[in-house]
Amino acid sequence: MKKFIKKLLMFFGLASISATVIPAIVNSYWEAAIFAFQLLFMLLVVFLLQLLTEKLSLKIPLLKYFIDLVITLSVGLSFGWIWKWYEPSYAWMMFAMIIPVYVIGYFLDIVKVKKDVKVINQQIKRRREKLRE
Repeated sequence: MKKFIKKLLMFFGLASISATVIPAIVNSYWEAAIFAFQLLFMLLVVFLLQLLTEKLSLKIPLLKYFIDLVITLSVGLSFGWIWKWYEPSYAWMMFAMIIPVYVIGYFLDIVKVKKDVKVINQQIKRRREKLRE
């Protein structure tokens, strides 16, 4: 399921960029295309910073997720402020947009881990049964 969602979102992102760039080229209206590339660049920065957090060996897994959330919020707020995506009085909207996406991703990870643990436990059980025979 996670692979399906990742593939769906990847193609949605590519289609969104294509849907903004092609009309921009044809109609010389670049505002939407520029926003799409700004968003893409912001996400690139978030993912590169999150790669750094993966190198940290934290004993508390929730701390890593919290650090990743803080990074995502910080970069989102910073780039949004630089590129004037929001009025300062509406900064809360960045939280309202970023946190749900992050929470959904977190829960997808939990579902995958639970599935992996179940498969590993089944393999251990089968191996034990084979060793008893």
